Amino acid sequence: MAEMEGLVNLLGVVTALVCAALLYRGYRRTGVRLLAWSALCFVMLSAENAVLFYDLFVIPEIELPRLVVFRQAVAAVGIACLTYSLVWESE
Repeated sequence: MAEMEGLVNLLGVVTALVCAALLYRGYRRTGVRLLAWSALCFVMLSAENAVLFYDLFVIPEIELPRLVVFRQAVAAVGIACLTYSLVWESE
């Protein structure tokens, strides 16, 4: 069962990276800055998923509370980028 959970986490990493790549490609074609900020958000969410995978499956026997804080901070930065871009682009 743990293998399936690890696979799901890795698929989350890959899915977020694919979304980021598609958003960045759209930005390169159109020049709409909201797409670039959204791509950055998805890169950060992918990094958050990668840290989660590392925490749960690479070093499961070691309790690192700072890693949880780091993971949440990475996700918060991604969401903050997206929020900032939504406010900035609405003006």
